Amino acid sequence: LDHEVEQFEDDPLEFIRLDLALPSSAVASSGGGDATTRRQAAAEVIRSLVSNGYEVQATEIVSKWVNLGLQEYAKNPGDNWKSKSSAIYLISAVAARSVTTQKGVTSVNPLVNIVQFFSEHIAQDLQSVGTAAHAILEVDAIRFLYTFRNQLTKEQLLSVLPVLVQHLTSSSYVVYTYSAIAIERILFMKHLHTVRPLMEPIDVASIAQPAIEMLLTKMEAGKTPEKIAENEYLMKCVMRIIITARDKLAAGHAATLGRIVAILGAVSKNPSNPNFNQYTFESVSALIRFVVPAVPASLSAFEQSLLPALTYIIQEDIDQFVPYAFQIVSQLLELNHGQIPDFYQNFLAGVLQPAPWQQKGSVPGLVRLIRAYLDKDTGHLLQTKRIETVFGIIQLRLIPSKLNDGWAFELLNGTVSNVPLPSMQQYLRDLVMSLLNRLRTSRTDKFVVGLVHWICYTASLETGSYTPDTIPDVINGIQTQLWGSILKDVMLPVMAKIPPQNKRVVIVGLTRILFRGQATVSLQNSQPWPMAFDALLQLFGSQVHDPAKDDDPDAGITSIDYEEQTAGYQVAYSKLAASEVARPDPVEYAGDPKEYLMAELARAVTRTGSGVWRGLIERCQHPAAGAFLQEYAAAGHPI
Repeated sequence: LDHEVEQFEDDPLEFIRLDLALPSSAVASSGGGDATTRRQAAAEVIRSLVSNGYEVQATEIVSKWVNLGLQEYAKNPGDNWKSKSSAIYLISAVAARSVTTQKGVTSVNPLVNIVQFFSEHIAQDLQSVGTAAHAILEVDAIRFLYTFRNQLTKEQLLSVLPVLVQHLTSSSYVVYTYSAIAIERILFMKHLHTVRPLMEPIDVASIAQPAIEMLLTKMEAGKTPEKIAENEYLMKCVMRIIITARDKLAAGHAATLGRIVAILGAVSKNPSNPNFNQYTFESVSALIRFVVPAVPASLSAFEQSLLPALTYIIQEDIDQFVPYAFQIVSQLLELNHGQIPDFYQNFLAGVLQPAPWQQKGSVPGLVRLIRAYLDKDTGHLLQTKRIETVFGIIQLRLIPSKLNDGWAFELLNGTVSNVPLPSMQQYLRDLVMSLLNRLRTSRTDKFVVGLVHWICYTASLETGSYTPDTIPDVINGIQTQLWGSILKDVMLPVMAKIPPQNKRVVIVGLTRILFRGQATVSLQNSQPWPMAFDALLQLFGSQVHDPAKDDDPDAGITSIDYEEQTAGYQVAYSKLAASEVARPDPVEYAGDPKEYLMAELARAVTRTGSGVWRGLIERCQHPAAGAFLQEYAAAGHPI
């Protein structure tokens, strides 16, 4: 223990990382992370005995040592505090059958009464803020709570949260950092077998603002950018409190935002900790996400506070921060309704220049920002002809790139969603030619899956004068009957690889192509139509994402946990989960996809009679076609 005490005092951050086996930025980058302390090695031996059939014997032996250590401590707490510290570590080792960094102890030794030990020997040190026999006993108490948090009820956890917040005022680096880590992990907890957070905003309403202020004060005490950013666990705790408290922070959000922006300004002079950067921007993004809907008038204040700082980051090309800056500008723009403030046009002019696209990590944020302009101010893009620059980016920057071709389809979806066909028609041929050239020179399944989704997405639109024939007609205009080959030889082979979240759009779009599209129906005397219908029916046999059944629209943000996902800092792109918004279901009008398919067939039969459609379906090879006809007839639609 003497070595740990020395490290506790001389290198507290490394003590924390080793003691809790937490990954650090340095460890992540160097591929290390195997270091353990002697206490951890001893604990591993005990856990191995417990998990390999010696649970009773190991528990009996360890319990004797634990009791001996507690007795020694009781004789003279001031001098014998190490005896209690060792006892706590031993009981933690023998009690834990299974431990993960993300969830703490997930399985316990039934021979150890964790809750009783906590109430008799831990609670007192936990409540002794600054008055324990040694600061390490406070740390031991917080670690015990952190380790066995899953064995406590929500009510018990709520009762200790205010105590943990008090520990944030400690003068001991390790104590206040352990407290921040414990608070963050408790707030990360979920209801069993769900992604729904255990703690609701109302549960933390009284402690959220004070805790954030204490954490920010600790970070602000750093005298250099490196010292401010070294303790990522403090900012991670700020992020988790904001995500949990949500709109309960609306009243004091302006002061919180100002302090975080000031920290960003200081750290931007020499960004040194990627995880700290991620949590800082997530905190800003989460404030925007939850405060603006609760207080719509706050949007302009967010813009006034953030846009100058974000402009500075982009203009100075602070490369670690630029990808985040574009995402937050996009988030703010997406929250605007009605007339778009003029200052956003300055950002648009910048993102349409070649320079920002040179940094690969910025591409997703740039695409999202352009998509936001398409959604919010298409008229301006058309009037100023800047839409042509957007198409140039799609054709020259995104479609040829195997890394970024997916973002090309994101922008193509945005254009057909917002630019009516009469305005889009003059550009479609060149755009489709670029896609076909990429197919010819460098086809990948990922690219083809994106192409399938875009064609079906366009076919599914009920606005903008688009029809299921719009893209097939453009393809046939390039080369006669080319559409049939594209459908049969390019699109159908990848249908099984359509991701679940895209299948609903593909099903609806392909249904409309097959039953409304003249370019496809005219293929009735060749293979593509029956093959495409077979592929359509097989899509029903696999998982289809239904956005209406999402339990928690914020599930993505409440699951932010970079270190445990070994994501850490992504050099290529660091996505802000808090800034992500769920787009409306583009085919919500279709309802149940199978019922929509039946309704489309019924409408087709009404238009042209049943003979041609029955003949086409009977030529299908997959058994699902016959079953579909029976299901269709049973639904009251004889054919």
